[in-house]
Amino acid sequence: MSNTLGRRSGANDFEKIRLHWQNIYTQLPDANLIQSFNSSTKIPAWNTARAAQMAALRTAFSCREWDYSAIGDETSLSLRYCIVLVGKKIHRFSSVDFAHVALMLATYLQHKQGLHVSHVLIAYDDERLLYRWECEPKVFQLSVNELFKWYGMVVDLPMLTSGKNYF
Repeated sequence: MSNTLGRRSGANDFEKIRLHWQNIYTQLPDANLIQSFNSSTKIPAWNTARAAQMAALRTAFSCREWDYSAIGDETSLSLRYCIVLVGKKIHRFSSVDFAHVALMLATYLQHKQGLHVSHVLIAYDDERLLYRWECEPKVFQLSVNELFKWYGMVVDLPMLTSGKNYF
């Protein structure tokens, strides 16, 4: 009997937390919803509260009729990578064009690190950017998650496609 009560209590807690987050996510602009997801990536902790929050986030994506197939389906979301919203489709970072990534890197290096030295973007994927200083052959690496978390909600860059873009 106590096991049944414990399960019901856990299910009730999950539902209360999910509804709490669902109410918050319903009111957020698109950019803030993307930021909420990106700020949740690469966090190794998992518990009932986090599961409920992710369920609410998935519901919010569905309610806005976003295609989030790049990171999940009706039952789960992958929190491995930061995302970009283009129109009504969620993309992983690796699908952002090279020129926009170079501009993001330049902005990050100038503002976050106070560096005004010319750099060269070499390559990038969903996890990291590789770059070097123009006058030095040594290659540096920057985590995509660090870049996105520094930018926060929105990077105002020219359109990637004909839709709005949120990073």
